[in-house]
Amino acid sequence: MRISVFFKRALQDIRNNRFLHVITVGTIGLVLLIWATFIIIFANVNYLVGSWQEDIRIVAYVVKGVDQERIDLLQKQLRGFYGVNEVVFVSADEALLRLRSQMRHQGGVLDGLRENPLPASFEISLNPFFHDQKSINGLVDRIRELKDIPDAQYGQAWLNRFLVFLSFFKMAGFILGGLLLFIAIFIISNTIKLTLYAKREELEIMQLVGATKLFIKIPFYIQGLLQGLLGGLVSLGILYVLFSVFVSRISLTELPLTYFHVRFLSKDLMAMVVVLGMLVGWFGSCLSLKKFLKV
Repeated sequence: MRISVFFKRALQDIRNNRFLHVITVGTIGLVLLIWATFIIIFANVNYLVGSWQEDIRIVAYVVKGVDQERIDLLQKQLRGFYGVNEVVFVSADEALLRLRSQMRHQGGVLDGLRENPLPASFEISLNPFFHDQKSINGLVDRIRELKDIPDAQYGQAWLNRFLVFLSFFKMAGFILGGLLLFIAIFIISNTIKLTLYAKREELEIMQLVGATKLFIKIPFYIQGLLQGLLGGLVSLGILYVLFSVFVSRISLTELPLTYFHVRFLSKDLMAMVVVLGMLVGWFGSCLSLKKFLKV
């Protein structure tokens, strides 16, 4: 019964000051929309990087003029290294055919070549559990020690640069997100202060007749939680519409990773967005009550 009384008072205050509460819900929704957008980007980029790391292949180049017997021996040695799943030999001619296929719209660039500039190589795929950078670097060093293999690469440089950029992007996102949350809390706090100011005489009378601190504060806490809940749901609704439009308009068929699909927030992340909105609303209520209501 007591809880229903608190909810009734909270809903009555919202109806009496609906314009202010709409602004508050809209502010929370906008902030959470930006937050959720960053989360979608981070989640999809992390998934993409994870897919790249799982599909890492080491390419070991072979010196020109090596006979077939030596190639077979090298292939056997490479297969014996720990962490290696499969070793495929790619001749220089096959490498050139692959390049022509990849450059099918600019194939004429290669027509003027007098000789094949590409070296033969071994494409080395790794076991699923063998994808941490330290282990791969150690394997690459061992491969480079083999005679007739002058170099081995796996795209370390561009992957490291991408991971550094991703870390910077995450840091910038958290800083911006924190600033936006602070703004949302400030707006919520001031909205509730306006409500408190309009009801100051009523609150003074409640204190005089013996109303407890908790009895006065709980309806405002409920207001903040409801505002955060609605803001979270609004942000997810808008985000889903924008996401659906975005996914329907892009085409990944021309990208090298055609298996990658952009994903929406998981159920856990959606729940996190809603809970975050409720926490922002509750904290804004606490802040306003602490500074304005001297109870």
